[in-house]
Amino acid sequence: MKELSILIADDHPMVLKGMKSEFSLRGFQHIYEAKNGLEALQVIEQNQLDIAILDVDMPAISGMEVAERLKESKTKTIIMTHHKEDGFIIQAKLLGVNAYLLKEDSFKEVEQALESLQSDTFYLSSSFQDNKLDELDETIQQLKNLSLAEREVLKHISEGFETSEVADMLSVSKRTIHKHRSNIISKLNLDSHRNTLANYAQDNRQLIREFFK
Repeated sequence: MKELSILIADDHPMVLKGMKSEFSLRGFQHIYEAKNGLEALQVIEQNQLDIAILDVDMPAISGMEVAERLKESKTKTIIMTHHKEDGFIIQAKLLGVNAYLLKEDSFKEVEQALESLQSDTFYLSSSFQDNKLDELDETIQQLKNLSLAEREVLKHISEGFETSEVADMLSVSKRTIHKHRSNIISKLNLDSHRNTLANYAQDNRQLIREFFK
């Protein structure tokens, strides 16, 4: 495993320095750095790297966008981030990311993620509860259960459009949109408070865009 060539991509110099030091202490010799998404892609392409450890929030392009561009390559990807929201984890799974870690994790977690890459299974930080992956898979199935019309409505809601605007865009009545909203709330197991669906759609905007593109 120590022969692996690994990229660490993060726009925080101290994170890069700390991660590189941890790898070096454990005998890893082929460690590369990148300070943004574009640089990460360039380094990976130039050196045909085995693994890319990517922060989500980077200049130029995000870690998720880098992972998407690497989806068909031999380079395996690990997201390392502060984001604990379900939407980010699900988006990572949909993009074919191999592991999802938190920056608060110990380096032992990184080593466990590296070992898991041999089995081609999605590795989730042990900082999350044991049944988190089952919950996420259930959420993915709920989204898959939405009809085409419901998906369109949810996409428009995630973009900030009101019911009347969505009705105009889809050339249907407001009553029809209200019906779709009710069905979406039911299928996603959301509560029926007035702003629940709008808040869900806004919080998961990137996930919805990725899931229904």
